[in-house]
Amino acid sequence: MRALAGFLAICALAAYSAFADPSDAQPIQLKGYYELNKVPIWRESDAAPWYVLRKAPWADESLVRYGGYVPVLHDGKQYYCLTDAFPLSGTHIAREPIFICGDHTMAKFLYDTNSKPTVKVYGQH
Repeated sequence: MRALAGFLAICALAAYSAFADPSDAQPIQLKGYYELNKVPIWRESDAAPWYVLRKAPWADESLVRYGGYVPVLHDGKQYYCLTDAFPLSGTHIAREPIFICGDHTMAKFLYDTNSKPTVKVYGQH
């Protein structure tokens, strides 16, 4: 139930956060995220909120439009994140969304080399 509520909160946030100013977006809390790399590494998140933005003046349009990344602000830093909020294959059980986040350099490198990081999920984190 908590995972479903988190998923719905992210969907509402994505629809609501069409603004580049994080003060206009509702914050979300993540237990952790995967650090963007060819083989993503799990990192615990701190207490600072995450802001998923639809449009940000600093966002690289090619990464957002064609790479599938979303601009995210966290603790005053700019991230590019890939998100996965869908149930695992073969099940309808909701789970908490997965965020794979990193800086512009790594996102651009992965995009330019046509690489997508993959995460294997074996239960709760």
